Amino acid sequence: MKNIELLSPAGKIESAYAAIQNGADAIYMSGYKFGARAYAANFSMEEIEHIINYAHGYHVRVYITLNTLLYEHELEECFAYIKELYELKVDALIVQDLGIMYYIRTQFPDFEVHASTQMHVYNKDALLFLESQGIKRAVLARECSKEQISSFRDIDIEKEVFVHGALCISFSGQCLFSAMNNNRSGNRGMCAQGCRLPYTLLREDKEIIKSKYLLSPKDINLLDDVETLKQLPIDSLKIEGRMKSSEYVGEVTSLYRSLLDNHSNKVSQEEMNKLKVLFNRDYTKGHLFSKQAKELMNYERPNHIGIELGSVIYVNKQRIGIKLIQPLHQHDGIRFLMKEDIGFQINRMYKDDLLVASAKAGEVIEIDTRDMPVSKGTKVVKTKDVQIEKEIQQEYQKQPRKESIYGRVILKLNEVIQLEVWDDYGNFVNVNSEQIVSEATNRAALSEDIKSKLMKTGDTIYQFKQLDIQLDDGLFIPIKVLNELRRTALDLLYKQVQKQFQRDGELLSLPPLRFHESSETRLEVTVLKEEQLIEAIKYPGIHIYIDDSSIYKKYAQSKYVHYRTPNVIESYPEETSMVGDIGGINKGYHLDYSLNVHNSYALEYLQHLNNKHIYLSQELSQEQTKELISEYQTRNHTFGDIGVVLYGKVKLMSMKYCAVNSLCSDGKKKNCQLCKVKDYYLQDTFQQKFWLRGDENCIMHMYHHKVNDQITKLKEYKQLQIDLFRLDFTDETPQEIRNLIQKFQNSNQ
Repeated sequence: MKNIELLSPAGKIESAYAAIQNGADAIYMSGYKFGARAYAANFSMEEIEHIINYAHGYHVRVYITLNTLLYEHELEECFAYIKELYELKVDALIVQDLGIMYYIRTQFPDFEVHASTQMHVYNKDALLFLESQGIKRAVLARECSKEQISSFRDIDIEKEVFVHGALCISFSGQCLFSAMNNNRSGNRGMCAQGCRLPYTLLREDKEIIKSKYLLSPKDINLLDDVETLKQLPIDSLKIEGRMKSSEYVGEVTSLYRSLLDNHSNKVSQEEMNKLKVLFNRDYTKGHLFSKQAKELMNYERPNHIGIELGSVIYVNKQRIGIKLIQPLHQHDGIRFLMKEDIGFQINRMYKDDLLVASAKAGEVIEIDTRDMPVSKGTKVVKTKDVQIEKEIQQEYQKQPRKESIYGRVILKLNEVIQLEVWDDYGNFVNVNSEQIVSEATNRAALSEDIKSKLMKTGDTIYQFKQLDIQLDDGLFIPIKVLNELRRTALDLLYKQVQKQFQRDGELLSLPPLRFHESSETRLEVTVLKEEQLIEAIKYPGIHIYIDDSSIYKKYAQSKYVHYRTPNVIESYPEETSMVGDIGGINKGYHLDYSLNVHNSYALEYLQHLNNKHIYLSQELSQEQTKELISEYQTRNHTFGDIGVVLYGKVKLMSMKYCAVNSLCSDGKKKNCQLCKVKDYYLQDTFQQKFWLRGDENCIMHMYHHKVNDQITKLKEYKQLQIDLFRLDFTDETPQEIRNLIQKFQNSNQ
């Protein structure tokens, strides 16, 4: 069976050490810019270089995340950054932006590229396209099931899956919630995590579920499923956690390492408790095992819930008494679970009215009330355990990871000492002493003594797995000479390992750039309902796109009605005309805005391929669109065949999880049609209502409460040589559609 890579996160230098020392085969991290965790500590170029050298000594690969969308004015800085990373011998770049992927594949053809999960790789066609473009690995969408992944077996591209840590409720790369609601783009590493806030589910105007965390998933945990994962065509198991502590990174890495190497076949309850207190939102097996509804979600709390510590057994004016079921230490973190949770670090605790530094399970401790509104019976959880954190740190610092090496020493009378050392990766060094071996005048050197001295590799990363001694009888061997030989040999081996780094890859070959001449203004519309299509079809020359195949088929005879696939799809029907995911690229389709075209390089790349017109990202402002077009035209001396959406409620999320079915039914029935019978909304604490709509594949889409209306800016866009525009209709009535089309026509005069 092939070896599966264990890939761990590093948000700070201590986490990189923890991951490597606990058995990671590779780590992923971000530099100072362009990574999808803008609020992690991240690394300077000097720190990246240090970590690469450290990791490569252990044959651990280092991947740098470049998994954000870039605006035009950022490209030159990013290109210089890529060149620096290339020269530092980074093993691979994890990329979301199609323009950055295109740049790397054409300018640095031997720089390994991984398609980020933000690239939304969900179907066979996506994998086949990426493979055809020379991409080494695809990070599969977290929503892929094991059955889907099994069907990818014959596609010769590495596949990486998330196995542990936080889940996004939306398909990654398909979420505009934070960008549109908070002006902080999740696609640019600045997600405001609106999914971790409370919402009320409404049916029309009636409250169904009030103020729960209806978009907050549990953390994925597949520790019990490693054997199943080994049977799937998976090349890398990825742990999420660049914002987590180094102790968390080290412990999770250690557990998966043990299971992958068959050192154990199950995680003990003690190990699981240790993991839970480091961080958890409760656990799910996620979409990989098709878990839905309550198996997937934590509706009660969106944050770290720790482990159960005990409960309040009394409260008086001075103290709160807690009966413990777990040990507790000074400086541990605890939380009272109430309507409004209260959490803090334990600085003072009492037992039998005396200050104590620790207490055992079964004992009663007291803490000062501090006017906290806590009542008898309140559950208490432990959210931080200083003792566990200390133990984890000491464990890998005390017993650092060692690389296996092999050696042979040859000691002959009147000759120099020869020491040969090699490893499992083909590295070999041979060093000789300056001193000639002489005959012993007193006690002769013994083979066991020589072996004992040479085996002491000290604080190096090496450990002799085998050492052969070839020794003539009656020799005098100075210990100092042996020690010096060993130090020299191991230093040379380490340097040779660093030089072993190699790259390979072929230059990306693309068809000639497709030229486009600006023409008369064209209008397209998208509709979700049949009555909207019936209204729009009255206007000659307007092309209409709908993502409901049953409605499309009723009007397919019209040359102006087209099928637009949802942005989440497993295969493409024959009637497909417009696509919104990466699997549809290079098939001659029209490309939707969900492909996140953010800059001129992404546009140029898609213009090289077999695509029709390309809608730009909804995240672009008019000024940013102008910059993109200007740079594209300057570089290519032609126009881009692009479109701009001028009107519509922006699709904020696309989810495999259905809040309507989960909360209003058993959460398991597919195609329940509940969202077709009535309108459902999620309402936030500001009373903003977000419409929920399930498509024909039971993917749930959530729409912005506000309409983005730029119709009056039509002439300004036309001055940029854009000739294609679109109106997106969601819940508009036929009369509203008439008014909006008329508004467009008036603005076009």
